[in-house]
Amino acid sequence: MRLPIRFGWGLAVGTVAAGSLLAACADVAPPRNDSNIASAPTALVPLPSDAEVMLRVPSLEEGIVQVGKADVSIGTATLDRGTITLTAGWDGEPAIDLPDFTKAANYPRAALVVTNAGDGPDQMNPGEKDFSWGADFWLDADSLGSAVDNGDNLIQRGIWTYPNYFKAEVDEGHPACAVHGDDDYVFVRGYEELKPETWYRLTCTRREDEVTIVFSEISPNGGGRPILHSAAGHTGSVTFADRSTPLLIGGKVGADGQLLAGATDQFNGVVMNPFFMIHE
Repeated sequence: MRLPIRFGWGLAVGTVAAGSLLAACADVAPPRNDSNIASAPTALVPLPSDAEVMLRVPSLEEGIVQVGKADVSIGTATLDRGTITLTAGWDGEPAIDLPDFTKAANYPRAALVVTNAGDGPDQMNPGEKDFSWGADFWLDADSLGSAVDNGDNLIQRGIWTYPNYFKAEVDEGHPACAVHGDDDYVFVRGYEELKPETWYRLTCTRREDEVTIVFSEISPNGGGRPILHSAAGHTGSVTFADRSTPLLIGGKVGADGQLLAGATDQFNGVVMNPFFMIHE
């Protein structure tokens, strides 16, 4: 089960350029439960060391920070009093806790929003280059079952109606990746059903004419065996015409930057280390 101690600090709507979010005046240590800590998960696909975007929570005081190389701003999109809090991750350090699922018509929703800072080029535009994205996550036991929340969007940029987009999600309990480029749309989905209340690491990659998903369980005795699925297809260039198009963690927003009330696909659970990387 999810660790019971959660932090009730809500996020204010807004952005913090290339800095931290959720920083709070607190001198308490993050909750720990040694029975739930995965030690040296050597079988896991390693996280990238030079990603454009990599969000981490080094401490309660620092909150959510960008440790990738891109100059970006971190903000939130919220709906119906939704908040993002902190809880313990798989290694005992703070992690990003997204709203719980409910079938209520107007239920709390929230997502992290990462946008380009300054006036320079779009640093999250892969174009024709290979690129990867993914995260570590824990999915709540209840995470879907309503018309506006029938999926769990983990990390994405753009939405289905845009000329280009990419996403990683848990699709009715199955890990999935999608890329929509100028030439084609490619979707790959694992047939394995993920266990709720279990830590996983998921990585999606578009490499030449193939989209690949790799995922593995993070278990107390180390990382589980990585599972790989792929689908062939020439997606072509993935280029966002509007540099303000955000990279989202945990939900779905429209062109106005607001959460889509009719199809939020809120991720219900905990996320760590969400990242986006362009391969040079």
